[in-house]
Amino acid sequence: MLNQLKDIAGHICMKAETEDLVKNQKIIAWFADDIPVSVGPERMYGLPGIILELDYNDGVSVITATKVEMKKVDPKELVLPKMKGKKINMADHDRIIKEHIKDSIGARRNPYWGVNLWN
Repeated sequence: MLNQLKDIAGHICMKAETEDLVKNQKIIAWFADDIPVSVGPERMYGLPGIILELDYNDGVSVITATKVEMKKVDPKELVLPKMKGKKINMADHDRIIKEHIKDSIGARRNPYWGVNLWN
C-alpha cells in the first residue's frame, strides 16, 4: 500500500501495488476504506476496502467504477449460501496464516491479496 490518494466515484481511494509473476503483470488497485468490504473486480480482494479501480500493466487494461450506490436492503432479502469448511481454533488459524505468508514471500507475491481460509 502506498501513500497516494485519488478520488474515484466520490470516494477517496488509496493505492496498492502488486505483481502477478505468473502472468507477468503489474497490478495497481485503488481501494476505498470508507467502504470496508474486501471485494473488487476481476476476482481481486484482500484489501481493507472495496477496490474501485484496477490498472494492469500501466494502463494497458483499466477497470474503474463510475458510480457507487448505497441502499438499504431488507435483511429478509439476503440469503447467505451454505459454506463449506470446518471450524478451527485460533492456533490453527495463526499457523495457516503464517504458512500462507511464508509461501507468498517465497513465491514473491503479495501475501495479503487473497488470504483464503475456506479451503
